[in-house]
Amino acid sequence: MVYSDVPLAGFRFGFASRGYESYFLIESKRPLRTLNSSMWGEGFGEFRRLMNRQVPKQYASDDPLAEMNAFMKEKGFDPQNTAALLTAASLADFGHEQLRLPGGTDVCAWVTAGLSNKARAGMTCDVSSLFPGTINTVLVIEGRLTDAAFVNAVITATEAKTAALQD
Repeated sequence: MVYSDVPLAGFRFGFASRGYESYFLIESKRPLRTLNSSMWGEGFGEFRRLMNRQVPKQYASDDPLAEMNAFMKEKGFDPQNTAALLTAASLADFGHEQLRLPGGTDVCAWVTAGLSNKARAGMTCDVSSLFPGTINTVLVIEGRLTDAAFVNAVITATEAKTAALQD
């Protein structure tokens, strides 16, 4: 794992690339209040680590929760302190951007995108096209957000993702 500091005080970013064992990790010295749509740290929670893990397109597990927990433990991370996402998109091409808002609040975003099985809401898909492939977005916002602000941040990130796809 290669670590680097991120522009937010008390954070560091790590990247490990070993084929389908690739993942990136954002670590904080203090617990972060999170809102996560995956099953590893779902909903609102508090975590010190945020992980995005690459899996093969053919990934299929009878018990993905147990499999991911085993992966985290194997890598030395406590599953109780780690919120995680899976993607079949190549992590080698992840994007990162930071923005300082007026008043000095920093926002950092990490994005992975897989477009080989893109679909849109309401579209009928063949079962054979249902495999892991996502656009995962991890946002770290310096500051304390209300629940409503969290939801609005997700809405804004979704709108930005939609605009990027349309461009």
